[in-house]
Formats: sequence, C-alpha cells, structure tokens
Amino acid sequence: MKDWYTVLATADVHMSNRLSYARPTKNGLTDRFEEQIAFWKEVERACHKETVDAVLILGDLFDKSMVDAVTLTHTVEAIVNLPCEVYILPGNHDASSITGGRFTVEAFASMRKKNIHCLQRPEVGTAIHINEWLRFYPVPFSTAEVANAHIEACQQEIADHKQPGQDILLLHHSIIGCEHLGWKCDQGLDSELICEGFDAVWAGHFHRHQRFGPDLNGMYLGAPMHHDFGDVGRGAFLWRMVIRPDEIEKTKVEVPMMPRFYTARFNLADKSWSGDDPTETSLKIGDFWRDEIMATHDQWAEFKPSLLERAKELEAMGVRYSSKHRPIRSHEERLTEGDDETAVMTLEKQVKRYVDAAWTGDKKAKGTVLGYGLELLKEARNAR
Repeated sequence: MKDWYTVLATADVHMSNRLSYARPTKNGLTDRFEEQIAFWKEVERACHKETVDAVLILGDLFDKSMVDAVTLTHTVEAIVNLPCEVYILPGNHDASSITGGRFTVEAFASMRKKNIHCLQRPEVGTAIHINEWLRFYPVPFSTAEVANAHIEACQQEIADHKQPGQDILLLHHSIIGCEHLGWKCDQGLDSELICEGFDAVWAGHFHRHQRFGPDLNGMYLGAPMHHDFGDVGRGAFLWRMVIRPDEIEKTKVEVPMMPRFYTARFNLADKSWSGDDPTETSLKIGDFWRDEIMATHDQWAEFKPSLLERAKELEAMGVRYSSKHRPIRSHEERLTEGDDETAVMTLEKQVKRYVDAAWTGDKKAKGTVLGYGLELLKEARNAR
C-alpha cells in the first residue's frame, strides 16, 4: 500500500443554470452555467494529470435545493465523468430546510455508482476508513446542536481507538469568529471545541478561504470561483492535498479560465475613482466589470451618459460591463452638499440589527437565519 493519498478538495460551486448575470446561449444553457461545466472539465483534467485518488466536494454543489432539469442533467454528467472516488458532503444550499433534513445531492446515492459517495446521513460517530491510516469524519449541514453532538461522537471514537495516521473532519457549517459577506460570525460552531482531536478540519460554507482553531488546523476551503460582485478581491481556487500518515501537503490550484468580478467606484463628492483600474487589471474575456457611482439621484442622472464610452471599450475586450448607482441608503457615509459626512446604517448592518432586536427563537439557530438574510440581500442587490 502506498503511503500517500491525493485529493482535490473544493466547496461552494453552486451549480445553477439560473445564476445572476447569466445570459442565454444555446440548447437552454446560460453562459454562467457553461462556465461552471467547464470548471468540472478542468477538475477532470487535473485528476488525470495529478493521479488524484479522490475529489472532495464539501457542500453546496447546487445553488438551490429545487434543481431544474438542465442543471441536474449536466451536473450529474460532470460528476460521473470524474475518474476517481468522489465524496459529496451536503451543504445548506443542497438542503430542503434551514435545519438540514433531506438534500438534493441524495440523488447521487441512488445512482449506486461505486466511486460516488453521498455523505448525507452517516451513522453518528462513524468514520470513513480510506485506508489503514486515513479516516474522514463527515458532518453534513444541520443545526449547530445536531452538528456538535455528531462531532463529539467522532471525537470520542478517535479517543477510544487511538489509531495512527490522519483523522480529518469534513464540515459545512458556520464557525464563530470566521468571516462571511463582511460579517464576523457570532453564532455557530466553536472552533476550539470542534478542532479538538482532529489532525485537520476542512469546511465549506463561507466562501472566503480562512484558517481557524487554536492551532489553525481548521480551514475553510473557499469557493473555487467568483459568483458575484460580493467576491471582488477574493482569492478563488481549489486545493490539492497530498495526505501522508504524518503530514498533509496543501497546494492551491487556481482555475484561470473562470471569470472574475471587478468593481470601480466613482465618488462624485470628491470626483475620484477607487477600487480596480482597467489599465492595471489582467482582464480576460468573460470577466465582469461594474462601475459603482456614489451619488444623489440627480447627480447620477447627469453622470450616467458619460459611462457609455467606458462601457464600449470594456465590452470590445469581451468584458461583461455594467454600471450601478449606489444610492444614499447604501453608502457607508452619507453624502451632503458640503464637506460634512454623517454616518448611516448600511443594509447589511440593518439586517444584523433587525435580527438582533427581533430574534426570540433558539439562539443556536440565529446565525443560520442571519446568514440566509444576508444571502437574500445579496441576491436582491445583484438582480438585474
């Protein structure tokens, strides 16, 4: 038996033929969905090139639990074509409710393909024994209470058996202290408690790659692609993990062909641009660019026509261009006629304050509800 095991690990791909900014192409497909299909082709090529033993998908393979026929058909085809073992952990976007329950990805379990493993309802505390020295402990999306009980059972199994090698926890949950959509998570799993006893903890759910836990042995993988303008500036990659009995070698694997999102902001109060600059950005065909103008409505009406030339130049490069007026209610600082600025509550802050003030339910579920509120706000803001 070889003394290493190689995986490609990813999460939060959000497969959908109905994503924001998607444009119809042919045969009922959209351009954004075609790009997602191409992502899996890249993963397939990497599996062959790197001689990968397994692909880990740590939640949110799909964007919605109600999956349309086009999304389901092409996603299943992409996953089935992967030339290795595939482990699919259900995430909150795959779930039929905010507490977990049944998951869209259960469809893969019913296929009875020996190399595809849907980890929707493993027995509590039961490890997946990959070989004599490698064990995965999957915890699908659920409430924090259910997840904590499951993790404690896994930790007890590790303590009781004390086997040599690697014990790796696989999650799709909110973890306190980590960042999501500009919000520092204050409801969810305690990183110190969940990391205890495991050699590594790999998680999906929050799209930004970040470490957690007392020894930083916990890690959000991060989404491997940009999904919208909320991802501007975020790194996007999947991971190549070479696991050995006494160490784990981690390497970021970028997928250059996937589009990126960029924004530039023009503040009419001081006549200045900030954010990305087209002349300094490595733009490629298919990237998304949006100019955001901080202005009153009257100022926006006056300024909008001047964006036409800028739009023409970027679209000639194959960049998908849009502009957006950021009205006063969305500004971190309120614009006035003079030089004075008065702080104003952003919509994200309003959502958090509302949930804090109005919440009367189980405190452990509060973070989940707040996360859904921020997701819905993002979808509304990105809608055309």
